[in-house]
Amino acid sequence: MMCPRFWRHASSPTGRELLEMRPLSRLLCGLGAGSESGSTAESGSGSDEYPDDSEQNFDMEADADVYDIADDNEENGSAAFEGAEALNDESRTPLYCGSSLSRLDTTLMFMNVCRNHKVTNACITELLHLFSKVILPVPNSLPTSEGIATSMLTRLGFRYDAIDACRNGCVLFRRENADLETCPVCEAGRFKRVGRSRVPVKVLRHFPLVPRLKRMFSTPQLASLMTWHSENMSRDGKMRGPYDSQQCQHVKERHVEFSADSRNIHLGLCADGVNPYSQKRSTHSLCPVFLLNYNIPPWLTVKKFFIMLSLLIPGPEAVTAAHFDVFLCPLLEELRQLWTEGVMCSDAARWRGEATFTLRAILLWCIHDFPAYAMMAGTSNKGYCACPVCGPSTPSRYSDHLSKVVYGGSHRRWLPPEHPFRRDAIAFPKEELREEPARMDATAHIRWAFLRAEYAHYGGRLAVEGDPMLCSGVKRLPALFSLPYWRVGHYTHTKIPYQRSTVLFSVLDCVGRVCRTYQYGTAWMLCTLKKILRSPY
Repeated sequence: MMCPRFWRHASSPTGRELLEMRPLSRLLCGLGAGSESGSTAESGSGSDEYPDDSEQNFDMEADADVYDIADDNEENGSAAFEGAEALNDESRTPLYCGSSLSRLDTTLMFMNVCRNHKVTNACITELLHLFSKVILPVPNSLPTSEGIATSMLTRLGFRYDAIDACRNGCVLFRRENADLETCPVCEAGRFKRVGRSRVPVKVLRHFPLVPRLKRMFSTPQLASLMTWHSENMSRDGKMRGPYDSQQCQHVKERHVEFSADSRNIHLGLCADGVNPYSQKRSTHSLCPVFLLNYNIPPWLTVKKFFIMLSLLIPGPEAVTAAHFDVFLCPLLEELRQLWTEGVMCSDAARWRGEATFTLRAILLWCIHDFPAYAMMAGTSNKGYCACPVCGPSTPSRYSDHLSKVVYGGSHRRWLPPEHPFRRDAIAFPKEELREEPARMDATAHIRWAFLRAEYAHYGGRLAVEGDPMLCSGVKRLPALFSLPYWRVGHYTHTKIPYQRSTVLFSVLDCVGRVCRTYQYGTAWMLCTLKKILRSPY
């Protein structure tokens, strides 16, 4: 599906909106997930739907949920309680004597403005010192450095996990490998010397997904958006959003229990390599992994305040197809937890019995360019079997004139057997009577992956004659198959509607060349295209 680039731009919350988004739970949600709901937060909580005598208790329960999110992954319950107590103290401490703002409110608004405008950490420290020592009355409780302000945001749940990784991408130094100094696979060192200190060679930054999903449900306006997809489905059979796709229909039919609660999340994954400094000569690169939320309206899905950054994979040598799955382990563990067990969540848009529910999530698909697609799917993107969909049936041949492998041959193979283009030998070189190539499903992908793993285990040479990859294009079994639903949902039941579009693109290219060669006018080209579009096929 194409990105809706023509939709309106979502702006970041202003200072006035942040003040209107109080109490604290709504302030946190506006900073963490989006801003357009901030200006209407107070009006939503004061509606006639809830009794006046219970509104205050409702807000207090929402604040308590946010405090629980702050240390959601902590194993020690006392640490979470101490963090909540510290936040309570910060929210009750006035900025200075007689101020209507608390220390926590001021710090949040200040850091939000600085982060939106990409202010450096050194500049933030100088600004805080200037406001604290010169502008504001003395004494005041404003933090005097960026580190102190960031620690406050960490207690609120705005944090990430820094996980050391092998320089070659073999393992992550976590859990059973947390205390190792060298890689157990390649024996490469974990640290390097920088002056007198030791720093990790590679660091994977993981942004936990579960706290952010909980935080979105703690604001009434955002929580109501999380069920938008179930209330605005297409009723005329036309696809207007991801929720009208065949993949979502398959999820509804196969996973009835999951689809019964419209608050369960539908996610999409995006990954690609980027140069963070936009310098052509820079060799530094990294691979960000994003998650898209398809429960909300389509015009909000791709806004920056709703796109969830999940991983920052260091590069460039570590981001390879052989070791890419290693870096996805923290994210896949969260996705498995959200599918099998779920997490307890509080819905601020509902009341009484329906406020607390078990939140679950499913990954529908991945969105990449072709090199990243091959790296994520564990397939080859070159050679005679470069198509991940066709696999061994990829129509390819070696061109002596171009000295490389070319693909396609005849796109008319994907047309219905009775299509007139198949027997049209005037507009095309010859008739096309061959059937559509067989598609490689999940079972075939797993079979070829195990064949290559067994071939490599017994000492077979890779990428030479005899390697099963040369016959199938499958290099390995991707880590996405560890998700319980991925084998059935992604490969077997997802159909790509390319039958007409492939022919249409070929005809458009042919018509364009004829117009340029024989200098036909635009009217003739439009008339020809109209005849093509009116075709019943």
